[in-house]
Amino acid sequence: MMAVRAACFPPSDRRFARSVEQVMGATNGDLSSPEGIALVQATLRKSYPVAVLHPGETAIEAHRDGSGPADESIASWLSAVYERHGGLVYGLAVRILGGATHAEDVVERAFLEVARTGGTALTVADAGRNVCAEACRLSIATLRA
Repeated sequence: MMAVRAACFPPSDRRFARSVEQVMGATNGDLSSPEGIALVQATLRKSYPVAVLHPGETAIEAHRDGSGPADESIASWLSAVYERHGGLVYGLAVRILGGATHAEDVVERAFLEVARTGGTALTVADAGRNVCAEACRLSIATLRA
């Protein structure tokens, strides 16, 4: 019997996390067989048709959108986009926030959010627009907080 813990992505989706916890609870966290994993995945997909489980040694990652764990292609895409648009996005965040105190955090979160929401399907040239928009949104949210 292999007891596992579930990690849900996106973690901000509480409804999805509760669904995964309920499904995992029904099997007492025992997903030692491919049949057990298939049963949990089938049950989960009743509410989230594209959700997929990625089994690991002690954890099951449940991705609501069906995407898998981050891989090298995402890292290389982020690197290329940052090289091309990083200075622009940082300058934008500094101007909105009035200084560099929170700008680096906003820039990092903006790039990661665009990658998480499927931005990796964009070309490097087109991704700058999405990252700038996300950095503006995060900067304004930071000012309001």
